[in-house]
Amino acid sequence: MAPEHGAWRGVHVKSNNATRPIPSLWPSSQGMEGPPIEPSAFDVIVVGSGLVEDLIASSLILAGRSVLLIDQSDVYGSGFASFTMAGLQGSCDPALNPNISRPVPQQQQEQQHQKQQQEQQKQQQEQQEQQQQQQEQCKHAAPQ
Repeated sequence: MAPEHGAWRGVHVKSNNATRPIPSLWPSSQGMEGPPIEPSAFDVIVVGSGLVEDLIASSLILAGRSVLLIDQSDVYGSGFASFTMAGLQGSCDPALNPNISRPVPQQQQEQQHQKQQQEQQKQQQEQQEQQQQQQEQCKHAAPQ
C-alpha cells in the first residue's frame, strides 16, 4: 500500500552508493509535498532513527539490502525515544516523564561504587575478627 501525498519530513533512503534525504511520511508543520514512496521497492523498512535503528540499517546496507529508514521526528536521531499508543503520547525522556529515573552522573556512580567497596571491606574485616574471636574462644575452652 503506497502512502498518500502529504506533508513529509525526516526520511533517509540508504543504499550502497549514497544516502539522500527525502521527505517523511509523517505530517509536518512545514507542510512540504512530495511524491509517494512505494514500500515494496525496498528490501527492508526500518522505523526510527536512533542509534540502534541506524546500526541495523547500516548493517543491512553493508549486506547488500536496499533500506528505507523512516522517523516521525524532524531531527535525525535522538537521545531518547517517544511513542504514541492508543492515542496516548509517551516519552522515554526522563526530563519529560517523571516515572523514569535520570541517569546518574559519573561522579555519583564512582562515589556509590567506592561506598559499596568500603562496606564490603568492612564486612570482610568484621567476619575475620569474628573468626579470630571464635578461634581464641576455642583455644581457651579446649582442655589442656
